[in-house]
Amino acid sequence: MKNSIRRPRGGKGGYGKKDMNERKRTNLKALFIILAAALILAFVYLALPKERSIERRVDATLVQNGSPAERRQTALTISGTYKSSLFGGDSFAGKVEIDCLPVTAGELLNVAFSAEDKGYGALTYRSGESLEFVGYMRMSKTADEVIICLFEDMGDGRKGWSADTGAVISYPDSIENISDKLY
Repeated sequence: MKNSIRRPRGGKGGYGKKDMNERKRTNLKALFIILAAALILAFVYLALPKERSIERRVDATLVQNGSPAERRQTALTISGTYKSSLFGGDSFAGKVEIDCLPVTAGELLNVAFSAEDKGYGALTYRSGESLEFVGYMRMSKTADEVIICLFEDMGDGRKGWSADTGAVISYPDSIENISDKLY
């Protein structure tokens, strides 16, 4: 009696050449779909805003650029939420209190950090019915590095900051290349 098991056509068993090519194409399509889905999920994850809670009280250094030898210590309290996004638009909502500036004990408006302005955002406080512009702040996402350029009276009722004579509060005291990072 002959062997009753039939072998598939195509020679030595298994699939024929046509079936094998179709199977490879199906596997490649599945692999492509899985990779595309993984890329889309990674992009969505990175694009979603990240929030970090910050609670810090540090001793910062206040320096007047016109006379850098005069350095004073001041306490800096940062408490709030830092939001960062892949597409920029980082912001901080909470409190930034500078002990040597009583106005900073008031309500801080949200600080929107701008990539066009070297990552600085305006420190603006609500004082009763008016707004008080204190300066510009640059802060790392974890508040490990903070630079605040304080506004001064420029005359004619205007406030501003000057790299030559303006006051800077920095934490830590030894920020590398701070002059490149000033507003």
